[in-house]
Amino acid sequence: MEDFEKFLLKGEAEIIDKPSFDLPVDDILKAVGEDAHVAGNDDIIYMQQWLCHSEPYINSNGLQFTADDLKNSVSSGQFKPEAGVMVDINHDFNMRGYVIHGETVERDLPDVGKVTGIRVTSVFLAWRFPEIAQKIKEDHENGRLRFSMACFAGVRCPVCGAESSKKDGACDHIKSGESHFIATTPKFVASSIITDPHEPADANAKAIEIAAAGENEPVTKPGDDSMDNPEMDALLQKVKDLEQALEEANAKVRDFETADTAKKITDLEADVSGKETEIAQLKTDLADSEAALTTANAELETLKSKVADLESANEDMGKKLAEHEVEVKNASRERRIRDLMGDAEGIDDVISSYKVSIDGEGVVVGKTDDQFQSFVEALELSKAQNGADVPPSEMVNSEFNSETIPSTPPAGPDGSTKKIDDLFDKM
Repeated sequence: MEDFEKFLLKGEAEIIDKPSFDLPVDDILKAVGEDAHVAGNDDIIYMQQWLCHSEPYINSNGLQFTADDLKNSVSSGQFKPEAGVMVDINHDFNMRGYVIHGETVERDLPDVGKVTGIRVTSVFLAWRFPEIAQKIKEDHENGRLRFSMACFAGVRCPVCGAESSKKDGACDHIKSGESHFIATTPKFVASSIITDPHEPADANAKAIEIAAAGENEPVTKPGDDSMDNPEMDALLQKVKDLEQALEEANAKVRDFETADTAKKITDLEADVSGKETEIAQLKTDLADSEAALTTANAELETLKSKVADLESANEDMGKKLAEHEVEVKNASRERRIRDLMGDAEGIDDVISSYKVSIDGEGVVVGKTDDQFQSFVEALELSKAQNGADVPPSEMVNSEFNSETIPSTPPAGPDGSTKKIDDLFDKM
């Protein structure tokens, strides 16, 4: 479907008592992946509506269907349960139900004439989305149950006949708005329940009727249609309820024509005034709640900034501590080497070779403590073997070779001997 344009059309729908055709509901529910026995036929709502219409009718967004394309979409099985045309909310493409039947019907439209319309029947899962199901019933009672369809289709210009897989690639007649466009070979994918403030693109895609299959109490699952701020939502609902009560009170005032109308009007005006005061207070509470939320968000951002600063300071402190430890280690090694070698020639190079440092990734590099200790032990042993008569420079220049240092040193305090070469093998 990536090679075709997606089009959305809006209309209205109603609840029906039961489909007028023979409908094996259990089989249909199973075909689309719902267990009819678990869901229960009493917990679904049937809806039937006109989905779209053919030429000469043109939708308000400039889209037009041909009668042949609409007939082919029905005959090819696009509206069978297994085709997967979903029912969603405001084109969010989250499945709340599914279309189970579609048919083409010839009808007359006012100011248009004869057209071919697609009439579909769909099932809404009231047991799964009880709050939306209630809204469907209320909108139906108020005449505000509206639907929209979504389809993928090609584009053809009725002026020059140029065709394109998408509207962006259409001819100048369509791009400039000089002409409407024909949606070719449509593939219908969704029938969407539309809420205010959206309006239908097909003004004739109206509901026919709706009906709940039963009145069983649906199972409410946590998290369905939940709000981000329950306190604010409760205040808003109270405002709406009081505004509705205010409107009803005003309606009663207009209907009074009896002898005691004046007194009743006075009472109603007092009631209206009280309601207006309550509404004003609720709006104030709502504004305070919003202000408190804004303040809390600002404080949260401040705390986040402080945490970031503390983390940065902690990282800097860690680096400084590591640098200090390196300085201490280097000073300790230098002091030890100078104690053993004095002012021997090349001592600065020896000290430099045993200094450690921190590389670009914060890792300490250089001779390890074991390597340094082996070097110190070698110096101490050499000094012990050669005695005070051997100057430090000879110890350095000799590089501790076998010509300067006896291969078998005198026994130590514990009676053992250790060759200087063995010590240098560790370095």
